[in-house]
Amino acid sequence: MLESTATISRVEFSMEFPPGHVSAYVLDGDEVILFDTGPASMSTEQPVSFADQCDYALEEIDHVFLTHPHPDHVGRLRELVEGSDADVYAPLTARDRLSRPLETVTDRIRDTIAQSGFDRSEREQMYDDETHLQRWMRTNFLVDAVDHWLVDDQRVTVGERTVDAIWTPGHHADHHCYATTVDGESVLFSGDMGIEPFRAVLLNNRLDREYHNAVVSYRRSLDRLEKRTIDRIFPGHGPVHDAPLESFRDDRASLDRRIEGVSDALVDGPMTAADVSEDVLEEAHAMHFFPEILSTLTYLVNRGQASRERDRDLVYYAR
Repeated sequence: MLESTATISRVEFSMEFPPGHVSAYVLDGDEVILFDTGPASMSTEQPVSFADQCDYALEEIDHVFLTHPHPDHVGRLRELVEGSDADVYAPLTARDRLSRPLETVTDRIRDTIAQSGFDRSEREQMYDDETHLQRWMRTNFLVDAVDHWLVDDQRVTVGERTVDAIWTPGHHADHHCYATTVDGESVLFSGDMGIEPFRAVLLNNRLDREYHNAVVSYRRSLDRLEKRTIDRIFPGHGPVHDAPLESFRDDRASLDRRIEGVSDALVDGPMTAADVSEDVLEEAHAMHFFPEILSTLTYLVNRGQASRERDRDLVYYAR
């Protein structure tokens, strides 16, 4: 990758959930590149524009690279598209996934929730949350605005710079990180990978079918990143840091603890997925982390370390 002198500016937006912010990054040079856009403004009366958050006007942005379609990372895409002539780069699989008929996806989500073991009010809330997110992504992840669809490990040339797109599913099935060289350093704009001091929850496509693959996909993503030379990580949450290998090892250890915790809970089985969630998670996290619990249960079943049986409308797991 080309070495060049450039400045990386962090654009930080406040968020309600930990760690309280999400970040986008502007990389200047012969052509200005933005990595992710940040969330949509939460205020309708006095919306805070992207330009209000940094020293760059929208029309100064030449290229936008998106890591994944979650609202906190692409919420200002419409603002960027309407206010600039920037070329937009995004994972190809996101286009294909969001082109699936919404009714087909929500039917699968409903079936997954129905088998979970949560009570009626929890199931209804979970279904409302999941379908709302699916609709949001289809409305605000502007497929028609994307100029360049990226596949895994694709190298693209942007002006005098090269950028490597690295497919890193697990947190999201379409997640990509972007690597380039700045002032002799190999840097990674990592979205929801390589975060300090915590690991992003494994969601893949949440309660649609890709949750089955989240654990295996995430481990493979860590494998791919660990094989690269990375000097500094610019994550979507938490501080910029220069300890990528330590961060990836911490993420792997965190996932191992999750697998061990779910496996230990199944000693008291048979249990529904809701039972397992309530056993291993704090109450406030049960809904948010539920796709990770499902993925972990599937991982254990596929490895022959747990059993899965359906009894009427519910699915039970045991060791």
